Amino acid sequence: MKTFIAFVCLISLWCIQAKDNAGVFSEIEKSCIKKFNLDEFTVDYNMKQLYMPEDNILFSQFMACVWKKDGFIDGKDNLDFPVFQQYISDTFGSVVASKKTADAFARDSVNSCKNIKGDTPGQKGIKFMNCVTRLFQN
Repeated sequence: MKTFIAFVCLISLWCIQAKDNAGVFSEIEKSCIKKFNLDEFTVDYNMKQLYMPEDNILFSQFMACVWKKDGFIDGKDNLDFPVFQQYISDTFGSVVASKKTADAFARDSVNSCKNIKGDTPGQKGIKFMNCVTRLFQN
């Protein structure tokens, strides 16, 4: 029963957060949504998943578009690991408590996940970030 109540509370918090942040996209994200004629709700939903969908072609194209414009994917369609490493360090810094720990986690995550394969730059980036998320959970 306690597990069920905790689950309901978690879902409720997620829904409140999703409602508060629904449709809040950067200008780059908006341009990529428009470029691929995507549904904003679906993009928002996919971006808020613990693990982003790895086999959704349109979402992979959207993420590649965003990451290219943000500098996470270079002109040769390669993931720019130093940029991802800085993002990981900044994002997880508040969770792991110290900059030194966040930097070490980011460095180790990149080294552990950088050989992930994908059919497209977007899919590779998604698989890479999902790998990092899995490491963070452990």
